[in-house]
Amino acid sequence: CILAELLTNNALFQGNEDPDPKAFQNDQMEKIFDVLGPLTPQKWEDVNQLIFYDKIKEKQNENRPITKSLRNHLKFRNSFMQSGFDLLTNMLDYDPNKRITAENCLDHPYFQESPFPANDSLSFVQH
Repeated sequence: CILAELLTNNALFQGNEDPDPKAFQNDQMEKIFDVLGPLTPQKWEDVNQLIFYDKIKEKQNENRPITKSLRNHLKFRNSFMQSGFDLLTNMLDYDPNKRITAENCLDHPYFQESPFPANDSLSFVQH
């Protein structure tokens, strides 16, 4: 989600956290489901092994519409090409076994397209 934030200057999943670190972060999960859709065993076979899966399951409907699709969230970014969208969707896959690895990210076509990073890309940072 950091890639999406860097490209859009907006938080992708801006939730309100429960101050209890052991609490189920309901609002955060709602924001994720709104963009990525429900978390189901069809999307991640082992999801039922998560500690909070019962809470996740009761909070969502498998037929729930995606209210803010990822594509719609990023549509105003003209510079965000199809390959960037493909990279981001692969990075956000619910299933960690299907999610793109960091190594494969670096080889993704998105990083072979213009605009390319410059040697002085952080030159605006004052020391």
